[in-house]
Amino acid sequence: MECTQENGKHLCRVCMDSSLTLIEIFSKQQVTDLCYPALPDMINNVLEENYQVKQDALPQHICLDCVLAAENAFHFKQRCQQSFSHFCQLLKGQRIEDAENPVGLRKEAKETDIHVTKNMVASCQFVQGEENTDKNLE
Repeated sequence: MECTQENGKHLCRVCMDSSLTLIEIFSKQQVTDLCYPALPDMINNVLEENYQVKQDALPQHICLDCVLAAENAFHFKQRCQQSFSHFCQLLKGQRIEDAENPVGLRKEAKETDIHVTKNMVASCQFVQGEENTDKNLE
């Protein structure tokens, strides 16, 4: 028995609510923005592998509220990744400046200067389980 029906109504795969307005997750007729992935790719981008949407026996529809939540989560994750990369670039630049200016020759620290700690550098060394090389920081 397929779990997409409850008294003849479709259910949202994400929130499990029945709704009159549901979108097929894997619809070929989705209007896609060239800047963003298709809906299933966007949803899967923010989910762990075990929870990703697939064409399986689970409900294949999603309500408009969950589409909006998926888009917001996708954009939030992108923004976090971009800011992380940006700050790692700043740390990389700070490390180069520190190497070029030995402690005794450094100019006075300003309130806005970045104070690099071992923990900050270590956090930039690994991104999603991979060693963060100069290529990853760019």
